[in-house]
Amino acid sequence: MPYKFHRKGILGIVYRQRDLNIEYLLLHRFYPWKGWEFVKGGLGGRSEEDALENELTDETHLKSLNVQRIPGFKIIYKFSKKAIERGDKCIGQNLQGFLVEVNPEDVVIVNFREHNDFYWTDYQQAMEMLRHSQTKGALKFANRYIMDLMKKK
Repeated sequence: MPYKFHRKGILGIVYRQRDLNIEYLLLHRFYPWKGWEFVKGGLGGRSEEDALENELTDETHLKSLNVQRIPGFKIIYKFSKKAIERGDKCIGQNLQGFLVEVNPEDVVIVNFREHNDFYWTDYQQAMEMLRHSQTKGALKFANRYIMDLMKKK
């Protein structure tokens, strides 16, 4: 009998600041679905912070300069029927959101197991490239949060 739970995980909205401009890192997923997304992954028995650092390193080879848990921000979604039929033990994910600032000079090296490309972009273009409403909502929330932080500086 299949399990009926949402896997706990993290979503890392990776950004860099160049002068006064904020650029977001999008990763192009090609397996098991195609589209642009942020760093994400399951906890796998780790703390949220450890899982975030592990996924960041594994998927991009970047190191974080500053990590902030986004208060009150989670994404909960169900997997497609096709994914569940494929044998996934859970029916979806429950992701805690984080802002991850990285050094603007660091180089992204994509792990080709799940992703085949990456792109640094501004908020408007990122919103056009993302296709899932929850991911767009995450970016909107994160961008507002970053803009509020920048105003306080």
